[in-house]
Amino acid sequence: MIKPAPNEPASAGISARLAQLKQLERSKGPEEAERALIALIREFPDAHQAYAALARTLMKQKKGDYAARAAEKAAALAPLEAKQHTLLGVTRMRNDDLQGASAAFAQALQLDKNFTQAIMGAAAVKMADENYDDALALCDRALDIDPTLERASELVARINMKQGKPEVAAEELRNILTKNGANDRALKAYLRLMRKEGHLDEVVELAQESLTTAPATPQSIARYARMVSFAGKPDLAVAQYRALIETGNAREVDRVRYVTALISAGELDEARQAITTLKDRRPMRPLKVKLNGDVDLALGQPDAAIEMYKAACKGARTEGLDPAEAAGLEGAELAAAWKSHTSKALRAALREFRSEKAGNAG
Repeated sequence: MIKPAPNEPASAGISARLAQLKQLERSKGPEEAERALIALIREFPDAHQAYAALARTLMKQKKGDYAARAAEKAAALAPLEAKQHTLLGVTRMRNDDLQGASAAFAQALQLDKNFTQAIMGAAAVKMADENYDDALALCDRALDIDPTLERASELVARINMKQGKPEVAAEELRNILTKNGANDRALKAYLRLMRKEGHLDEVVELAQESLTTAPATPQSIARYARMVSFAGKPDLAVAQYRALIETGNAREVDRVRYVTALISAGELDEARQAITTLKDRRPMRPLKVKLNGDVDLALGQPDAAIEMYKAACKGARTEGLDPAEAAGLEGAELAAAWKSHTSKALRAALREFRSEKAGNAG
């Protein structure tokens, strides 16, 4: 249990404890943070900050009803804070309570008419209610207050997609990505839209521009590779990763992505060789086995691929593919199901390994 220092003031003690609990959540997960927050609330039953933190933690666990109750308590304890009513609106939105969310955002804006988070919440309610004109007006209002507010621009793009204006939505998303290529939400939305509209060539153009208008970094190259691979041009990704590796600045994750690009490009012998150069550390070993399975699958050897995926799951000490999910599948389809399962299982195992490592370090 995390304890306050002797004789510290209550408000300072709560702030310090909440900072510690954020670190606890990063290292141990939201379930552990939830338990610690409940203990903190028992100690400080009038601390609205603790209830707000609990609401956020519960939302991460998709415990919507409990999150809304915690947010209601936070708003009741701090009725003059716009951000508490905004949080309440968000929790109600997650529970599909549009009327309750609208009321909470309206209360927040009565307290602070320029609170952009509340404005964006109200805009999201309007969009969900298919009141697109009012939603766009609220986005414009938020952007007048803060022209750099990417969430508002993202919502404008989504509204235009809802209205059947893909060209306008694509332009909005391109503008976001031109200014901030690291915006993953905008990138995902843009890629999906371009695939739906059959304009993957525009994805390649934007990817090329992203490398020529700014100094290339491992992160920008990773985004470039993701975009061109999505557009069916993995050979372009391979070329960029090769260049990055030659500079000596490639991270281990870049080398893994290089392998996946090689497999997508059909350069399977080189992919096998590149797998052998990956570090032989505990969390990497199951991944290397899985990547060899990907090569087998690309070679048209589904049975060999499945054996590799089984070995990767075993090495990561995680469950294999549920027999119910495998029912009726065989050959390449079964191998593809194993591949998808193994990818998710290894990501979960890696997160757990990192949490354990962080916990031990703490």
